[in-house]
Amino acid sequence: MLAFMALFPRRISFVFKSDLKRIPFFGWVLMGLDMVSLDRGSPRQAHQAVTRECAEKLALDDVVVIFPEGTRVAHDAPLKLASGGVRLACSTQVPAVPVVHNAGKYWPAKSWPDQPGHIRVIVLQPLPVDCVVPQELNRLAQERMEKELARIA
Repeated sequence: MLAFMALFPRRISFVFKSDLKRIPFFGWVLMGLDMVSLDRGSPRQAHQAVTRECAEKLALDDVVVIFPEGTRVAHDAPLKLASGGVRLACSTQVPAVPVVHNAGKYWPAKSWPDQPGHIRVIVLQPLPVDCVVPQELNRLAQERMEKELARIA
C-alpha cells in the first residue's frame, strides 16, 4: 500500500474484500481510511455497489486501486485477472493503469517475508478508454502485465 502512495501523489482509495474489516486493528484502520469494501456475496450487487462507490471516488480525483488477482498469489503462479477493474474503467470511462511488481518473490503468499530483496514495481501505460467489450480489455491488460512480469521475474 505504501508503494502506491509514493507512486501516485493523490488520495488513494483501495478496493478490499469486506472480510478484512473483521481483522482487529487492521480492519478498523481500513474503515477509518474511507476505502471501498467489496462484499463477495452477490457478484452482481457487489459490482454495482463498488462501481458506484469507485465512481464517486474518481469524481473526487482519487486514484482507485484494485488488485485484479483478488488475493496474494505465488510469485510463479499464472496470472489470473478478475474483470472488476476493467469493467469499472469501461463504465466510468476513466483509464485503467496496470501495475506489476515482483513482491511475491520476497514475500510469498500466505506467509511472511522470508528473504531480503529489492521489489521492482512497473507502472504500465494506461489501457484505452474506448471500451466496448470488457473481456477484450481484460485480455489486453493480462497480455501487457504478463510481458512485464516476465521481464522482472
